[in-house]
Amino acid sequence: GQAIEVPMFETMVAFNLIEHHRGAVFDPPLGPFGYDRLMSPHRHPFQTADGWMCLLPYTTQNWHDFLVFVGRDDLLTDDRYLTHNARIANIDDLYGLVDEHAQSHTTDEWLEFCDRVSIPAAKVLDLANVDDDPHLQDVGLIEIVEHPTEGRYRVVHDAVAMSASPTAIRRHAPRLGEHTDEVLRELGHDTNSIAALRESGAAGT
Repeated sequence: GQAIEVPMFETMVAFNLIEHHRGAVFDPPLGPFGYDRLMSPHRHPFQTADGWMCLLPYTTQNWHDFLVFVGRDDLLTDDRYLTHNARIANIDDLYGLVDEHAQSHTTDEWLEFCDRVSIPAAKVLDLANVDDDPHLQDVGLIEIVEHPTEGRYRVVHDAVAMSASPTAIRRHAPRLGEHTDEVLRELGHDTNSIAALRESGAAGT
């Protein structure tokens, strides 16, 4: 056995520095900090005709297919977009093009196209509708259970799966005062003293 600590702040910093350190990883720095493609103000979820989605053409073929799909064939031979390095240098313009054309199709139309030509894309989900997500349904993250007195409610299971020691919901959320007697017994009270505490109003029901 061992103690495993996963601090959220350090984990996120380390994850982001993988791409953003660049030349600044050297001491003294040999280049600027921050990856241009990720720092672009136009890199964000795009509004479609009926929602929002993440749409990220990446390879030369991705950009070729995207430009053809949105009717910008005139840019296919533009030197600014022919190579990966050229696209990085002009990434604001390219992401601006995505932003400009995203609303010309619905989210489903974009997803059908992107899946067909292998462009990374995903619908921006509404947190209020995660119950309907097929993946979350398959893994059983959210389950509707019956409370003895309060009725049906949603339980969000632990997202971390451990093969040797799986977690589970052992009991329902307690009602107010449900475990008063248990707590008082743990503190050394017997049945008579608990009854006295209740009678005096020091312990509620």
